[in-house]
Amino acid sequence: MKKTTSRAAIVPALNFHVWQPCNMACRYCFAEFRDTVPQLSRDKTLLRDRALVVVREAARAGIEKLTFVGGEPTLCPWLFDLLEASKRAGMVTMLVSNGSRLTDAWLVQHAPLLDWIGLSIDSLHATTNVIVGRSVDRRIVPDGEFYRNLAYRLTSAGIRLKVNTVVSAANWEENFSDFMAEVKPERWKVLQVLHVAGENDAAFPACTISAEQFGAFISRHRALVRDGLLVPEDNEAMTGSYLMVDPLGRFFDNASGAHRYSSPIWSVGWGAALAEIAVCARRFEARGGVYDWGS
Repeated sequence: MKKTTSRAAIVPALNFHVWQPCNMACRYCFAEFRDTVPQLSRDKTLLRDRALVVVREAARAGIEKLTFVGGEPTLCPWLFDLLEASKRAGMVTMLVSNGSRLTDAWLVQHAPLLDWIGLSIDSLHATTNVIVGRSVDRRIVPDGEFYRNLAYRLTSAGIRLKVNTVVSAANWEENFSDFMAEVKPERWKVLQVLHVAGENDAAFPACTISAEQFGAFISRHRALVRDGLLVPEDNEAMTGSYLMVDPLGRFFDNASGAHRYSSPIWSVGWGAALAEIAVCARRFEARGGVYDWGS
C-alpha cells in the first residue's frame, strides 16, 4: 500500500481503542467511553467496516505500529479481520489485553498476526487485583502465577511481550523485580495513575499517588531502569503524547485533562480529523514512544 505524507507520520504509533466493553472493571480506567455506547448501539452493523477504514487510513498515513486496545479488545468480534488488514498493510501489530481471554485456542488463531502483546499487570496479588477491579466477576482473579503462566504461553507462541503497569494508591509499594527477572518482557511501561475528567472521576482522589510515591516505585526498580526495560511515564508525560482513536473511529486527546474528540476518520478523512485534536511529537519522543518494535 502506498503511503502518503501527513502529520501522523510525525507520530508513527497509533492506539486504536477498537472495542468499548470490558470484562473487568478497573476503578481507574481512563478509557471507558460510556458516552459512546448509544451511538455504538445504533451503528453496530457499521462498526466493522468503519474500523477497517481506520486501519487502511493509518497505513496510508505512515503509521508503523498499530496497537489495538479497549475496553478489552479480545471481545471485539472482528479483531482478526483488523489484525489481518494491519499485517497486510505492513504495520507492526500489538494488542493490549488484561489476559483473561488469551486461551491456547485464541493464540493458535491470532498469534500469526500479532507481533506484540502488552499485558496489563497492576499487581501480582489477587487481593489487590480484586480491590482495583482487575478481575472477572471474582471467577478469574489474576495473581503472579497466573501472569507467569500466561507470559510463558505468549512467548512460546512467538509473540513479543510487553507489560503495562498502572501505579496507584493500591500498589505503589509493590515490588515486581523478581517477577520481571523471571518472565523477561522486552519492555515494561510503568504509568502513574491518571485522572481523566468524565472517564474515571469516581476513582479519585482515592487512587491518586503523589510524585514522591511514584518516584519511590520507580526507584525500587532502578536496576530495571538502568537496563532499559522499565519506561516510566508520569502524568505530565502521558498528557498530549499519544495518537489515539476511540471506538467510534474518532481521534481523541487528553491535553486538557478530559477527552476531546475529532470528527470520524471514516467520514472526513485522516488529515481533516487529525487537525481537530492535539498530539505533541516532542512529548511522544520524550516519553520513549519510539523504540525497537520491529517491522
